[in-house]
Amino acid sequence: METIQATQFATCLKDWKKMKDYSEYLLEINKQMQAVHKYALANNFKSASEAAARVAKYAMSLAALLEVKTATTGTVQKSVWAEIGGITRTWAALAGARAAHAAAHDTAEDENGMFNVGGEMTPYPAGPGLSAANSVNCRCFARARRAV
Repeated sequence: METIQATQFATCLKDWKKMKDYSEYLLEINKQMQAVHKYALANNFKSASEAAARVAKYAMSLAALLEVKTATTGTVQKSVWAEIGGITRTWAALAGARAAHAAAHDTAEDENGMFNVGGEMTPYPAGPGLSAANSVNCRCFARARRAV
């Protein structure tokens, strides 16, 4: 009898935690909606949806800027190493990297200078050819080593 009550109590406790997490999520959404509404009023937008669209456009432009910065860095590194010559690049994943990145750790680039990460080909970490799931918040880097 006590075991059943303990199990029921544990189940209720789990359900309560789920409901608490859900209510915190709804409160956060409400806070964000209020912030967009205040932004709309402060900046003379016709509606909160117009302000939300403007904020979303700004966020997308920041993401695009970050992508360009990453591409420039990877392209410059690759061209410098090509000039030096005799360099082999390997993929380096940090501890806690996503599974596809960890699997690519210490693999050398192919003959075309591309890395295979989870079936996607890219010239450098967080580079073109990777899906958002493989490029966003990527902390990996290409390690250059003299070919032996």
